[in-house]
Amino acid sequence: MPTYLSLVSFTQQGYRNIKESPARLDAARKAFKAMGGELKHFYLTLGRYDIVLIGEHPNDETAAKVALATGSLGNVRTETLRAFTEEEYRKADKISAVNRCQSQPRHDILGASLEPMSLRDIAPIYETRGSPTFLHGTSVLSGTPDGRQ
Repeated sequence: MPTYLSLVSFTQQGYRNIKESPARLDAARKAFKAMGGELKHFYLTLGRYDIVLIGEHPNDETAAKVALATGSLGNVRTETLRAFTEEEYRKADKISAVNRCQSQPRHDILGASLEPMSLRDIAPIYETRGSPTFLHGTSVLSGTPDGRQ
């Protein structure tokens, strides 16, 4: 089953009701189980997040349902991440390497390239004497096509 990490922060309501937190953890374990998952680990943490949960769910939709149901109670805010095992990582890396070797230039339905763009391709606009210009060109957007004002 896929693994998920949930980074949890108490809300003001959650802090006001902190004494109920152990009972809410028990309810979370039951919610995971009721939706076909399992809460594997619970950690109370110091720092940006108050709690880190590690659990398993059958799929992303179930993980989202549990996160939304938990957050809707108003005691915590959650950020849930899909975690991949080393084996899954190694398999994905092999697939990616094969795809890079076999890939042809990709285009969207309008024919625009879907290949990564360089800074030169993006042509960021900078201010030059009050008029924006392309970084690699001399044409001023507000001037004539040859760049004259």
